[in-house]
Amino acid sequence: MPALQVIGCGRPVSPDGRRPRGLTTRPFAADDLQLLCVLMSAYRVVQIACIVPFWIRVFLFRLHGRNFNGPTGHPSWCVDDAAPTLTALSDAYVPIYFEEAPKDMLVPFTLYLVVSLVYTALDVALIMGLWSAASVGTPVEPRGRDKALRALLWIKITFMNCLLVGVLGSGIYFIAEGRRTNYGCGDIGENDVIARFESSPWYTMFCVVLITYAFELLLWPCMVLNQAGGAIASQTGKSQLYGRIFNRGGEHQTTAACLWGCVKCLQCCSCNRMGGGKIRAQSDLKDAAVALMEFFNSEEAEAASFDIVLTDVWLAFKLLGRVRRERTYKLSEQAKRDRKGKDEEALVVATNEKATGDESEHGGIAMRWNQSNFFADEDEFLLQCARPSSFGSAKVTNNEDNENELGLTRKKMLRRHRPSDMHHIRQAALYANYALGPYDIYPDLLYAEGLLDGGRSGLYLPSLELKESATGSVGGISLSSCFRLAELGHPNTAVVYGSFETDILATPYCILVDEDERTVVVTIRGTATLEDLVTDLQFSSSEMNRVGEICGFDGKGKYAHRGMLAKCKWIYNDLTRRKILARLLPADTDSAANNPYGSFNLMFTGHSLGATVAAILSVMFKPTYPHLKCYAYCPPGCSVSMNVALECREYVTSLVVGNDIIPRIRGSNFEMLRYEFLEVLARVKVPKIQCWRELRTPCNSRDLDFRNKRLLYPKDKIPSSAYHSALMSFQEKRKIVFDELSPAESRLNIPGRIIHLVHAMDRKGSESKRYLPYWESRKALREISLSVEIMGQHSMDNLVLHLEKILAEYENASEGISDDEDSSVGSQEDPADFDGRYYDSNFSADDRWFILCSRPMGSVTLIPTLLSLAAVCCSAIGNNVCSLFAREVVNGELYLTSPITNDTVSNVAGISLGLYAYGAEYYDPGEDDYVLQCSPTLPEGLENDAYVKTARAFAALALIVGILALCLLSLANCVMFGRRMFRRIAVALLFTTLFQGLVFVYLRSDVCHQDLDPLPMPLTGIELEPCRLDSGSKISLASAVMYFVAAVSSFYLDRASLVEERLKLLTMHVMARTDTKHS
Repeated sequence: MPALQVIGCGRPVSPDGRRPRGLTTRPFAADDLQLLCVLMSAYRVVQIACIVPFWIRVFLFRLHGRNFNGPTGHPSWCVDDAAPTLTALSDAYVPIYFEEAPKDMLVPFTLYLVVSLVYTALDVALIMGLWSAASVGTPVEPRGRDKALRALLWIKITFMNCLLVGVLGSGIYFIAEGRRTNYGCGDIGENDVIARFESSPWYTMFCVVLITYAFELLLWPCMVLNQAGGAIASQTGKSQLYGRIFNRGGEHQTTAACLWGCVKCLQCCSCNRMGGGKIRAQSDLKDAAVALMEFFNSEEAEAASFDIVLTDVWLAFKLLGRVRRERTYKLSEQAKRDRKGKDEEALVVATNEKATGDESEHGGIAMRWNQSNFFADEDEFLLQCARPSSFGSAKVTNNEDNENELGLTRKKMLRRHRPSDMHHIRQAALYANYALGPYDIYPDLLYAEGLLDGGRSGLYLPSLELKESATGSVGGISLSSCFRLAELGHPNTAVVYGSFETDILATPYCILVDEDERTVVVTIRGTATLEDLVTDLQFSSSEMNRVGEICGFDGKGKYAHRGMLAKCKWIYNDLTRRKILARLLPADTDSAANNPYGSFNLMFTGHSLGATVAAILSVMFKPTYPHLKCYAYCPPGCSVSMNVALECREYVTSLVVGNDIIPRIRGSNFEMLRYEFLEVLARVKVPKIQCWRELRTPCNSRDLDFRNKRLLYPKDKIPSSAYHSALMSFQEKRKIVFDELSPAESRLNIPGRIIHLVHAMDRKGSESKRYLPYWESRKALREISLSVEIMGQHSMDNLVLHLEKILAEYENASEGISDDEDSSVGSQEDPADFDGRYYDSNFSADDRWFILCSRPMGSVTLIPTLLSLAAVCCSAIGNNVCSLFAREVVNGELYLTSPITNDTVSNVAGISLGLYAYGAEYYDPGEDDYVLQCSPTLPEGLENDAYVKTARAFAALALIVGILALCLLSLANCVMFGRRMFRRIAVALLFTTLFQGLVFVYLRSDVCHQDLDPLPMPLTGIELEPCRLDSGSKISLASAVMYFVAAVSSFYLDRASLVEERLKLLTMHVMARTDTKHS
C-alpha cells in the first residue's frame, strides 16, 4: 500500500492524488511482493528438483569414466533395456571390451547445466533481496522500502530476464540439435531412439525446466498488459459515449437492476419456492441501490485516494476482527464471573470518558470510539430524548433506564431474585415459541388438518360462534371451533386467525389466544421469502405523521423503517377489516364485561422483520390498548427513530443474541466500520508480512490483548503520515455529508428496552452454549462483529433453546437445585483443567477454519507429521525394491543373461527377493564392482505361496493406513483438532506399525527356503542360503519404528501443545519486560 511504480510516466503520484502512472505492481502493493517471491521460489524449487538429478547422473558417469555411454559404445538410451534371466552355461565367460563413447552430447549439455545453475543461484539471491526489502516498513509507512524495491525490480526486469531468454533459447536449441543428431546415437534405430528418449523421465524433467522458464518470462508481459488495460478503461470511463451507454447520471438505476437480477437468480435457484415474482427493480430496490452507491462510491473516498489493494482489505478485516474478538472475550469473561455470583457489578459497555489505558486503546471493555464524530449528533439527540419532558404524555419514572441509555451506568444482569427480571425471562421464553410458529409450524399444522383456504399461503378464519348471555343478550365468543396447539405442548392456546399470504406488503401473521396466560397474542413472521428480503432493503426513514393521525398518537417527528411500516399498515388494515381484535378485546366497557376474553392482555411478538413490525404495531395500537406488551426477537437495528425507541421502552422489549449482525445494521454503524477499517491500517506498527504470520496462527483468547499490542499502535498514539492525514480529512468530510443525508432525528434504532444474551465461555466450548441475559444500552450495539457467527446467532430456533435453558437454570437455582455445570466453569489458567475441548472455547470460529500451515496446535504437530512422512516414504521404498531379502550362493555357479550386459555375465553372488520383483547380484568388469540387476517377475516355475501374498496384503494396508494418518496429521497443521481426533490418529499409526511388521511373514515362505530345482534350467548342484535381511528390509524396519514413535507423539500431542503454548507465552512476557527495561 500503495502499489509500487517500477517504470514511471511522469511523477510517481499525480498531483490530483490518482494512482501512479506507468508500470506498477498493482494489484499488489510494495509490501506484497513476498507473493511474487513465493511464486518465483516455487519456480526455482521445481527447476532445482529437475536439474539436480542431471548433475548427479553426470557426476556418476564421469566418476566411472562412462560419459553417458553403455557397453556398446553408445549412450545408454540408444539400447533398449530388457529383463535379466538366470541360466546355467557350460562355456566359460569371455570378457568383452568396448570402444570409447562419443562425447558430442555431454559437453554442450554440461555447459547448459552450468548456465542454468548460475541463473538459479543469482535469482535466488535476488529473491532474498526482494523479500528483505518488501519486509521493511508498515503498510502506510514505506521507510525507504520503495527505493530499494525499485532498484531490485529493475535488475530483475533487465539483466535477469535477458539471461533467462538466453537460457530458454539454449534449451530449445539443445532439443532441436538432439533431434537432428538422433541424440548422439547415429544410425541406431533413429525413430525408436527419439521416441524412447522423449518418453523417458529425463526428457520430461528437462521440458518442465523449459516450461517454467517460459511462464516466468510471460509474467512481465501480463503485468504490462494489465496496466495498459487499466489505463484504457480509465480513459474510456471519462468519455461521454461511455456515460451515455452505461447511464452514469443514474448509477443507482443500474445498481437496482443488478440487485433485481440477483433476486431473480435466487428465485430460479429456489424453483420459485422463495417467491420473488412480484418484485420491481426501480421502485422496490431503490433504497438499497442508492445506499450502496453512496457508500461505496462516495466523493470523499475518491478525493482521499487511499489506494488500497486486496491484501490491505484482508489485513484490515483480520486485524479488526481480532480487536472485536478481544472485547467479546472480555465481555464473556465478565459474564462468567457474574454467572458464578462473584461480581455483582456489570459490564462497561457504553462511553466512559474517564477510560484510559489499554482497554480503551485496544478494544477493551470501555470503548472510547463511541465518542466518534459519526455518533456526536446522535448522542446529542439521544440526550434530548432521554429527558422525561421529551416524551410528551408518556410517563417515565425509571431514572436508571435513562442513565443506561446515556451510557452513564454499567449494564446489569437479570437476576433470579428480582421478580421483574424473572417475569421478563419467563415471558420471553414463552412468547419466543409463539414467534417461531408462523415460519413453518403453524402453516404446516393447519394445512395438514385441511383448515387453510388457498393452500399453504392461504387464510385460516374459523367461525367464532356467538353465545347468548344469561340475560338473553348476545355477547362474547366461543373458541370451540378453533385449532388448538396441543401438539406443541399448549393445549389451552387456540389459533383464532391466520393469514399466510406473502407479498411486498402482505406478511404472514397469526392471532392466538393463550387461556393460561390470559393473553391474546399477535405473532408476525420474519424474513423467509425474497419479498421479505426486498422489504428489509427498503430501509429509508418514513415519517409516522399520517399513521399517528389514524391510530390516535402524535407521529410528527417520529420515523420508522419504510418497508416495514408499509407491512404494519397492511396488517393494521387487515385487523380492522376482519375485526378479530375488536371482537376478542372490545374497547368499550360493556362489551368487555360480557366477553370472557375481554379482560385478556394483548401481546405483539415476532422475529427479525416480524420483530420490527410487532414493535411498530404496538406503537400503533397503544392508544386503543394501553396495557399491551411486545417482545421483539432480534429486530433489525434500523427499525424506528430514537424518540420512538425510547418512548416505547415501557411496553416493548427487544432481545439480541451475542454478536448477531441484524440488530447492528444501521447506517452510522457501517460508516463507523468503514472508518475503523481504514484506521486499523494506520495503527499497524509492524511489516505486513509479520502481520500475516501472526494472523495465520490462531490466537488463544487470553493472549489477544498482549498479541494485539504487538501489532497495533494505541488509537491516541498513531504516528503522523500522509495516509493518516488523509484519513482524518476523510472522516471530517464524511461526517458532514452523512449528517446531511441522515439527520440524527431520522436515524433508525432498535426499539424498546434491550436484553442482550451474552455468551459465557467455559471449557465445554461448543458443546455448552451458555448465555446470560443483561439489560443492554443501545450504544453497545454500535459495533459490528466480523466473526463467522454473526448470522448463525440470528436463528430463531437457537434463540428459543437459549431462552428455555436460561429459564430452566434460573428456576432450578431459585428452587435450590444445584447446577452441576456451574461448577465446571473454572479458571482457564489452571493447566490441570485442560481437556480435549480446550481449543473449542479459547479460539474463535474463524480460527477453526482451514489456514494453510497455520499450526493451530503449535509447532509440535510437525514432529508426528514429519515422522509419518518419513515412515511412508521408507515403507513405499523398502516394500517395493527387489532387495528386501537376499539369498547368497553357497555352492555352484549361476549365470545372468541380459541384453544390457551383452548376453552373459558370470560370478552371480546371490539372489535378491522382493514382494513384487527379484534380482541377481553379479560382477561387472566395466564397473569393477558387483551390480544388482532386477526383474519385475519371478522366474518361471517359482510361484508365490500364501505367505508372500499375505506379506503383500500387509504391505498394502500399511501404506494405505499410513498415508491416511499422514493426511490427517498434515491437516492438523492447518486446522484445529481435538484430543479425540489425535487419539484416533495414534491408533491408526499403531495399526500401521503392526501391518508394517507383519510384512516379514515373507521369511516363512517357500521362496526363502526351497532350492531352485523348479526352474526350467539345468541348475543341479546349486545351493542357496535361506533369506537374510537386505537393504530393503532395513528400510522397512526403520519405517515401522518411525510409525511407532509418531503414534506415541500423536497420543500426547495435546499435552505437548499446551506446554509449548505456555513456554511461548512465558517467552513473550520476558521479551516484553526486557524491551520495557531497555526503553
